[in-house]
Amino acid sequence: GNNLRNDRSSTRATAFAELRFDDFMDEGLVSDILGRIKVTGLIQERELNSLESYGRFKIDPASVQAAIEGDTAVSWASIRTGSYFALPHNTGINYLNINSLDDLKGANIGGVPFGQQRDRPVVNGNWRSWSQSANGFVNFSAPTFNLDDNNNFPASFFAGKDLEKLDSEVLIAEHSMWNNSVKLMGSWRNDRLRSAGINAPGGVGITREGDLTNDPDFVAGPQSADLSEDADEGTTSWSAMVHLREALGNSDIPDISFYFTDSENFQPSGGRVNVFNEAIDPVTGSTEEKGIIYSTNDGQFSLRLNKFETGVLNNSFDAGGVSASEGILLGLALELDNPANVSQGFTSSDVQAVLPPQGVIDVNGFVPDFANATATTSRNSGDNGTQDFTAEGYEFELTWNPNGRWTSLISVAKQETVLSNIYPTLRGYVDDFVIPTWVNSPFGQNYFVDEFGTETLSERAQRSIVTPVAAAVTQEGIPSIEQREWRFNVNTSYNFGRESDIIPNWLGDFTVGGGYRWQDKVGIGFQTFTNEFGNVALDPSNPFYGGVQHYTDLFFRSEFVVGNDNSLSVQLNIKDLFDTDDLIPIYANPDSSKIYRFGRGRLITLSATYGF
Repeated sequence: GNNLRNDRSSTRATAFAELRFDDFMDEGLVSDILGRIKVTGLIQERELNSLESYGRFKIDPASVQAAIEGDTAVSWASIRTGSYFALPHNTGINYLNINSLDDLKGANIGGVPFGQQRDRPVVNGNWRSWSQSANGFVNFSAPTFNLDDNNNFPASFFAGKDLEKLDSEVLIAEHSMWNNSVKLMGSWRNDRLRSAGINAPGGVGITREGDLTNDPDFVAGPQSADLSEDADEGTTSWSAMVHLREALGNSDIPDISFYFTDSENFQPSGGRVNVFNEAIDPVTGSTEEKGIIYSTNDGQFSLRLNKFETGVLNNSFDAGGVSASEGILLGLALELDNPANVSQGFTSSDVQAVLPPQGVIDVNGFVPDFANATATTSRNSGDNGTQDFTAEGYEFELTWNPNGRWTSLISVAKQETVLSNIYPTLRGYVDDFVIPTWVNSPFGQNYFVDEFGTETLSERAQRSIVTPVAAAVTQEGIPSIEQREWRFNVNTSYNFGRESDIIPNWLGDFTVGGGYRWQDKVGIGFQTFTNEFGNVALDPSNPFYGGVQHYTDLFFRSEFVVGNDNSLSVQLNIKDLFDTDDLIPIYANPDSSKIYRFGRGRLITLSATYGF
């Protein structure tokens, strides 16, 4: 089981200010141009204290040790006691006598229970275990513990505490000028993320499988003085909109507006490092939008055209090669005494001459003992590669309201996403070090890094680093198929009112409407081909597609006046009118076999809202 706890606190202060130029100067052209300025400021401090522990039911280890006469070589089965994983069932049936399906009638076999639904072993029980000293089984009594007991000890086999502080500062300004015909808006935001963590130390002797969650330092948890900075980033955004009719002061022309927006954002996150053990910058993004809005004076017709470009940088990405150096480093040290290497006269000096940059050694926690041909590693699990992507698209919206009762909306959207800048740091590592030092060097082509003497350093580096990185890079510039390129929606509704010749009066103020949703095909997998490195790989130019999807929806709404001031609204929604519950392919294997899900099918909901 597991025990997860999050304790959050937040403090926020907000301030507002507004400056109207016509409050302290004569009304006229200058004051109209300057208009008014609104400013909002915010400061927020957020703190997260979290605890996670994982464990299993355990018998008191001290009792076990005493019962088996001081033995320390104890089978962990003597200390672990299990939850009951049997499925819920009718215990009155003897399953050993089952000979047919008919014999299972009344078994009432249920689903797998989880968490507290599982039966817990007795808190105090009688146990039997093998004692090496007594050379026989011994019986004893002992309590059992789980994660709800005794501050998680000794049940927990891993426990950790984390402290995270996020300080944010935000400033937003809006300037309305020239009789509100021009609106400018800008914002600035800065986020500073700091974090610290501590793990409970491991036990020793008979308690070595359990973390010492009663350790004073762990109980106290990480403190503010332990915090290290993960990110300190600022972003800015701004937008401008011009209303042509107000700017020209001519109310007879249609309402035409032009707008432009440029915004930035980032995700405060820490712990990621590259192959050189350098901190990876947070994921950052930027979006640029520009468009035009056209509306007729009577409000019957409006049109919006929008173009957007979005870029996201430093996304985590690992398609192979990121962590492969760990195994190579171990092979370099451990195979120094391999007869296949000894016979060639290779020494520790030769191995040390081809060690990677210190950052690579540090990120893998590589600690060699070349004199004894041994080594250990403790790789930083936060090591990662990155990639960027850019998306570009267009949006079209048309609203048509022929009269006050009939409304309709048509929207069309097109989007394309392209990957770029894949593995920028890892590619430099491959080009500058791995290929010249490990792949192409005479040492690399003759030194074996496996105990059987079948794979050289050059072959391992090529297979586990160079080839995966090169294959990943081939995805650059190729539009993503895992996104539907086109989407189309149309919605319309008509309000018959309360006195229609068609609709009965008992339906009240009656409205009927519906919509049609269409979305393009989507990529669900790739065929394979033999790439330039001679390996079988996924072929991005030959994808498998999931089909086009389209649905029709309806709704009916009746509104009633209840008494003088109250109202009642009853609405019936029918989503997917034609019940599209076919199998939908969601993943394709290279041999064209597919994994499917069932379409949800028709969904009917009825809701009522009472207003008072």
